Amino acid sequence: MSENIKIETKWHTIPKLFMMSTKLPEPIVDDINKYLDNLLSQESKNDHSGTLVGQIKNGEQLTIDINDPLLATYKALSIEMCGQYMEKFKSQVSSAGVFSKKQKIDFDEVWSVHSFKGDYNPRHDHGTKSKTGLSSTLWTKVPEGILSNPQIGGPGYYANNSSGHFDGCIDFLFSELGARSTEDLHPSGTLTYRPEVGRMFIFPSWLNHTVYPFDCEGERRTLAANFNIWNSKEK
Repeated sequence: MSENIKIETKWHTIPKLFMMSTKLPEPIVDDINKYLDNLLSQESKNDHSGTLVGQIKNGEQLTIDINDPLLATYKALSIEMCGQYMEKFKSQVSSAGVFSKKQKIDFDEVWSVHSFKGDYNPRHDHGTKSKTGLSSTLWTKVPEGILSNPQIGGPGYYANNSSGHFDGCIDFLFSELGARSTEDLHPSGTLTYRPEVGRMFIFPSWLNHTVYPFDCEGERRTLAANFNIWNSKEK
């Protein structure tokens, strides 16, 4: 009977979260690492850990001068990507009329995290001076012991039997729903990602995330930033 009935269907997707990522070219990552290597060698470097929850006991968390010439390309690309994020959000969310036609975007704070064996970051979110805020994370060094693991959910990935495949990974936690919620037709509320050199994520500052410890030699180096999103007077 249904074979003779033609109906039109339409999907209504209700987004929970927008994230964006890119892979920065090697020369940009090299410039960032040159800056960070110079910073690490300075006696006058500023410890940023007083405002961070990261349990970085074997490494350091340092304040970054975003106006350093070696960071010029990273700075420009970050602002550009935040602008693209806002345009994407406004095009997809019906209530986005609260935003003006254009937003002013600036850096709130920038810091580096130099993690070693046993260091980790507990679950947390970020804050910005503006009500609307974005954050970013970028990996510029990853130990081979982490890189040798498969990407989460990819070929060869195995969560059980102490595989170590989560070591050094980041969890983005946008709801309390786990994998078992699939049978209730709930998508999982977690994105777990194994870091890779040059990979940069941009996400809303309210997004909870955590970084697992790792048990191999080498430095896991991250450049992180918060961005203020200001409405302009132009509507």
